[in-house]
Amino acid sequence: MGLTWSAGSNGGSTIIDYRISSAVSGGSYSVLSTDTSTTSYQATSLTAGVTYDFKVEARTVYGYSSEASLLNLLCATIAAVPTSVATSIVGSTVKIEWSLTTTNGAAISAYKVYIS
Repeated sequence: MGLTWSAGSNGGSTIIDYRISSAVSGGSYSVLSTDTSTTSYQATSLTAGVTYDFKVEARTVYGYSSEASLLNLLCATIAAVPTSVATSIVGSTVKIEWSLTTTNGAAISAYKVYIS
């Protein structure tokens, strides 16, 4: 998952780098990086279905800033393709059934059915 942020005000002192930390939502923070010199970071090894909190702090010669607004994200990916699709005709109606798919971290809110 890619994170980006704006540099913000530095009070006249050059920003040396950024410290990025994360936690499973509501848990204790772990530092992911302390030497990020750009305003982006690629978070890896995240688990689908888990909500993470991220925070970013800037460092100048005077130390670290207070944290930027906390970012709270659910790690999810596109749901898997439905399987075991079957159709049947009931009177003048076509009935379509399929097996539930793997959600990959987020609830499925809808399915789209296409007819050609």
